[in-house]
Amino acid sequence: MQKSQASIEREIKLFEQLTNKLGGRVFGEEYACAGRICVVQFSYDADVSKEELSDLSEFDKNYVFMNHAADAGEGQQFRAIYIQTDDPSTLTIGD
Repeated sequence: MQKSQASIEREIKLFEQLTNKLGGRVFGEEYACAGRICVVQFSYDADVSKEELSDLSEFDKNYVFMNHAADAGEGQQFRAIYIQTDDPSTLTIGD
């Protein structure tokens, strides 16, 4: 997907949300936005709560798919896909 001005703005908001909500408690973060989709992946300290991870989606109106599990080291791994939408009931998967 091509990056647009809107997806660049969403990427900036996602970065700010990561910084403001989780500060220095995440590492190895990778994130990108294109179209209406943003993806993020990072490792995090044990003191980060599941609620804090869920709150990351508040950078915009999003439908979220997320996963968190132990990584190969001693930390936790978080992955999420954020799809921008005002009404998640209208989301469809097409060819």
